[in-house]
Amino acid sequence: MKKKKVLITGSHGFLARNLSRLLSKNSYKVYGIGNGKWKKNNYKKWGYDYLVNGDVNIKNLLKNFNKVDFIIHCAGRVIGLKPDKDFIKNVLPTQSILEFIRLKKITPKIIFISTIAVSKTDGKKPIKENFLNDPKSHYAFNKKLSEDLFEFYSQKLNIDVLVARTTSLYGEGLERQFIFDACRKISKNNPNFFGTGNEVRDWLHISDMTNLILKFIKKSFKKFTVVNCGSGKGNKVKDVLKLIIKEFNQDLRPNFNKISDTNPSKLVADVTKAKKFGWTPKKKLKDGLAEYVRWFKNKQSC
Repeated sequence: MKKKKVLITGSHGFLARNLSRLLSKNSYKVYGIGNGKWKKNNYKKWGYDYLVNGDVNIKNLLKNFNKVDFIIHCAGRVIGLKPDKDFIKNVLPTQSILEFIRLKKITPKIIFISTIAVSKTDGKKPIKENFLNDPKSHYAFNKKLSEDLFEFYSQKLNIDVLVARTTSLYGEGLERQFIFDACRKISKNNPNFFGTGNEVRDWLHISDMTNLILKFIKKSFKKFTVVNCGSGKGNKVKDVLKLIIKEFNQDLRPNFNKISDTNPSKLVADVTKAKKFGWTPKKKLKDGLAEYVRWFKNKQSC
């Protein structure tokens, strides 16, 4: 049986490389494109059959790729960029992918990695896919723009698109975002943290996320659909810090600056729709954090 071909954008990123490894183990032929300087032995160990080190733009796509069965669009920068840079890094690659499909006259199935933060929340109920959109950051706003582009082209080009709105991903190898920053501070006995500590977030382990995407591919999907990707459980930031501090075996009391930004106080996903793909999250947060701290300590000692 001929292997199905999958193109992953943002190939060097945390989700992309873990996804490539899982897909290659499941007999998919995996191609990648993204910024970085990986040599063949580097990208081969992550399961890529072929990789382009470069921007996700129309020139690189047309030059290096032809027919593929799936495109998983992971490319994009996280929160923190200036508005113009955020648009360039998050929306323009989406436009390039869609134009690549149009010009090549191909119809791959597309999975777009978006964020739960595009949705409006009242801070009480878990967020459902049909909630109104109300992005509070440039990052979330540009993710919503990309979602709209995919929806438009899905109808125009008759392609199947699944928008995967993720919560907070974590796991060994991720060197940014809250859990990594917390480990870095705790390892240096720095007790100072942003916010109140009562903010509630939904953390999803990388293994659960990659397995969910594999389910999307195997079970398939039609037309344009949106699916929340999370654990479905909320945990307060201060409680997560307690678990991390315990793993460090330190007597540290976090000090929160009480400053609140535009981010919602509670972001928890309703994952009923995701479970209909025959998936359920398996990694408990306590276990995932213990593994992450062990990885962090080993990295620091190297």
